[in-house]
Amino acid sequence: MKQKSQVSVELITLLVVLTGLFLVILSVSEHRENQLTGIKQYLSAKDVGDKVSWSINSALISGYGSKRTFYIPAKLLDGANFNVTINATARSVIITWVGRHYKSPLLTSNLTGNTSLSMGEVNITNIMGTINVSQ
Repeated sequence: MKQKSQVSVELITLLVVLTGLFLVILSVSEHRENQLTGIKQYLSAKDVGDKVSWSINSALISGYGSKRTFYIPAKLLDGANFNVTINATARSVIITWVGRHYKSPLLTSNLTGNTSLSMGEVNITNIMGTINVSQ
């Protein structure tokens, strides 16, 4: 009888250890998944910010009369809402989402037009060295 109870205790101990190990692995994988979601959001926001600043900088470098058109998506890749703001004084495009932000540099502070962009088509035009942003 003593042997049967010893086997039961060993089996229960093994099950407790395996359950604990499973819970640790589950916790680590959930943490990694949250990190991956944050990285996806950051890269998606970076893509939008760099697209806006590249278009503005490209229109500036191309000279008078140059035009650029691009589209701003409704949401970031994982579905997060975001805002796009052009800060001419700081010479940057700022993307903000879920308590985070990304700044993309601009070559000029000589900007007119919309400074807060939303989803849809954006037109950039170089008018005598001044960059006009319209949506």
